[in-house]
Amino acid sequence: GYQAGLNTLYHSELPGYVATVADSTNSYNGGWGGFGQLNEITGASRSLVYLRNQNLVVYYDRADSGSNSLDKANYLVTTGKPSFSGNTASWLTRSGNQKVYWTELEPNGDSPALDTAYTDTGAGADWEIYGRIKVDAGSVGSARFLSVLQWGPAKSSRSAAASVVSTGGKRYEGALVGSSLVMFMRDRSANFTTMTYPASAATMDYIMDLAPNMPYTVSGSGVPQRVTADNAGVLAFHADGQGSITVTRIH
Repeated sequence: GYQAGLNTLYHSELPGYVATVADSTNSYNGGWGGFGQLNEITGASRSLVYLRNQNLVVYYDRADSGSNSLDKANYLVTTGKPSFSGNTASWLTRSGNQKVYWTELEPNGDSPALDTAYTDTGAGADWEIYGRIKVDAGSVGSARFLSVLQWGPAKSSRSAAASVVSTGGKRYEGALVGSSLVMFMRDRSANFTTMTYPASAATMDYIMDLAPNMPYTVSGSGVPQRVTADNAGVLAFHADGQGSITVTRIH
């Protein structure tokens, strides 16, 4: 679908992180890949950042079908038998040398579970694949999924992940993992003006879903006064983690 030009994709690769923002709505409604029947899909997008030095991926999925109630779920194929604790699934890779953690922060209260209905004809021939886990929001018109993927040595533990929500301006939802905070726009749109959120003791902030290569002012403790978004529309800056931070677009 992306190769065919049906979807929009913003992408940036920098020394500290990789970011992508992809709108896949047309893959469902454009008649590509057998999905042409699902003309009810009004929105399907993902915003993702990979923090290179932390073995950490944080991503946000949006699924909308207007007045229809198609089932909305988030899936991840595992490379080992998962165990579950609250909103976190974990497993050892096939080599036994690495451990993976997948934490679901949104929807609140929906925890990962093994997808017992999942079958994949290639799974039996691929020694890496164990199965698939999912978080099921149910048959709802719209759903948002905030996911945190971490990995490390077999005996490593995960960094705690907590949700953070904006307090003013555009609605944003994000994940605080260690000292890093990643914030995502709940409903992506081009009319962003301003957004305020709690600093949450984070010392490195990533604000997603902004206009690529555009300047913004940032106010708060220990933040730069002016930052330009990268090619994927991400603002990345240091902060003191105190009080609140406000991001405003410069027109």
